[in-house]
Amino acid sequence: MENKILDRKDIPKESTWDIESLFENLQAWEDAYEGVAKLANKFSVHQGQLSKGSKNLLEALRDRDQLSRAMENVYVYTHLLL
Repeated sequence: MENKILDRKDIPKESTWDIESLFENLQAWEDAYEGVAKLANKFSVHQGQLSKGSKNLLEALRDRDQLSRAMENVYVYTHLLL
C-alpha cells in the first residue's frame, strides 16, 4: 500500500473538515484577514495604559481575546484549506 498525500480536492468531502463553518468563501476569509490587521493596529492603543486602572486592563484583555480568536480562525481556515 502506497502512502500518498492527497490534495484536498481529491478527498471526498465527507472525509474533510467543514471549513465553510469558519468562512463561507475565500472573500469572507479575506475580509477577516483584513479585520485581524485592523484589530492588531487598534491593540496598540493599550500601550502604557494597563497600569492606569482596572477598566483599562479589562478592555485590553477583551481586545486581546478578540484578536486572538480572529487570528485563530484565519489561521485554522488557511491550514485546513491546504
